[in-house]
Amino acid sequence: MLIDQKNTINGSFISYNNIEVFKPSGAINSLTCTELQYQMIAIIQTRPDYLVIDLKDISFIDVRGLSLLLRMRQAMENIGGKLLLGNINSQVAMLLEVSDCDRLFGSYDSILLVEAN
Repeated sequence: MLIDQKNTINGSFISYNNIEVFKPSGAINSLTCTELQYQMIAIIQTRPDYLVIDLKDISFIDVRGLSLLLRMRQAMENIGGKLLLGNINSQVAMLLEVSDCDRLFGSYDSILLVEAN
């Protein structure tokens, strides 16, 4: 399997009530983590109740990417919010399960389900 090792990551943001949805695309790896961290910290500084990372267009996450998600989860908890993962693909689901992190992240298929919770 070939892994795209670009050092940039594209993403878009959607705000809905006090829910911020970040939709990155590409790979979350050692080459993209710094840029992604800056983008997510900017969102966290707005103090949303929820930060949902939509992983639909993520092709790969490595250990450093997982570490970033865990740090951002802690940052959200520090401000009284929650970090949730959405549209988790099989590669990401396997990484979360193998690392025993699947129980740490809530996951939702729809922003409406986040709001209802």
